[in-house]
Amino acid sequence: MLRDDPAEEPLPAHKFIIHRHPSKSGLTIRSGIARVASWAWMYKSFTLKDWAIFVQNFGMPIRIGRYEGDAKEEDKDVLWRAVTQIAGDMAAIMPDSMNIEFQEVAAKGTSIDLYERRADWM
Repeated sequence: MLRDDPAEEPLPAHKFIIHRHPSKSGLTIRSGIARVASWAWMYKSFTLKDWAIFVQNFGMPIRIGRYEGDAKEEDKDVLWRAVTQIAGDMAAIMPDSMNIEFQEVAAKGTSIDLYERRADWM
């Protein structure tokens, strides 16, 4: 069609669908199907990150740091940093005397299956 005469030719009737998207201002990639695809990508990406964090923390003890009722904000910040820097995201601080406890997690036998299923899915 373009090799012989590069000029524009009208398209044959009833053979093509022409879509002119009423684009908003800006790039066309930010509208139409690209916007729908980006939402799908974001849901999948965030789900994978959340799953990775869950698998990383599954079976680990939860750290609980306790502080006294008259503790200053600086003391609470120090305790929070101490508790969260031990490992993973499963940490909490609560008022009482300042100490850190390791709570035992009951479901340890299924952790291997969880890691294997995630590795197979990846």
